[in-house]
Amino acid sequence: MQEHYAQITSQYVDSALTETGTFPVDSTVAKLLGATQLKPETSRSASVGLVLNPLDPWYLTIDAFFIKIKDRINLSSNLDVSSDTVADYLAANGVTATYDAVRYFTNAVDTRTRGVEVVNQYGWTFGNGQKLDTVLSWSYNDNKVTKVHDTPAILSELGITGTLVERRERYGMLGDSNPRTKLDLGLDYTIDSHWSTSANVNRYGWYKTYSNSGVQYDQWFGPRWTLDLSAKYAVGNWDFSVGANNITDTRPGRVSAINNTTGAYVYSLYSPLSWSGRYVYGRVGYSWK
Repeated sequence: MQEHYAQITSQYVDSALTETGTFPVDSTVAKLLGATQLKPETSRSASVGLVLNPLDPWYLTIDAFFIKIKDRINLSSNLDVSSDTVADYLAANGVTATYDAVRYFTNAVDTRTRGVEVVNQYGWTFGNGQKLDTVLSWSYNDNKVTKVHDTPAILSELGITGTLVERRERYGMLGDSNPRTKLDLGLDYTIDSHWSTSANVNRYGWYKTYSNSGVQYDQWFGPRWTLDLSAKYAVGNWDFSVGANNITDTRPGRVSAINNTTGAYVYSLYSPLSWSGRYVYGRVGYSWK
């Protein structure tokens, strides 16, 4: 799909409106600006796991993993082709349309991912027949770009500065712009054959976003906690549920003023949390038995 993808968009790049063309790697304009045939990504991975059952209702699992991806397919940075030099070069080779920026898919980076996940499960059954099942999990993920391949020589010859992978992509979207840690606590309480309740507590860790305009625009975002609650009543083939996701109405971290000059992006785009906050619902279900 990436080889033949094409799109023309108007978008804001560092607060400036640009006309950007995304071109297939076998198109004339992309090949003139250094695009080459895409290669399949290759990967190597290793994982190790441990399962413990210290007591009958207690299970503990630990999994660690390591993944290396070579020649990862990713969109190039926006290549500035607005100069007269580039326009004359493209026109001389049959491309008469004008763009502010051009990009195409590349095999420009190698990446590494490593992490660990711990899941602890324990259940209680009480004398009155009621049950409490708990799941506590914690995960850590570290993503990093380990290599950026050479920029095509034609870009330097045309005075197009930068690399195929912009700073925001290299250190951010392919690296630290996702929380490295996540903590989940799930509680399911069964009262009887009709009533049950559940609660889920989630914590997303710190993360950092990066700007193409310089380190002064980079921004750290703090951890966020959320709480989900629900209750269900079942009778016969019917069940009735009410609940709320993110009942505390937690929102993503706010974008700093220097990164939100247009006022369009109040909250971080990279947070796993929705901008919408609390979500309350009611649900009716019927099952054929």
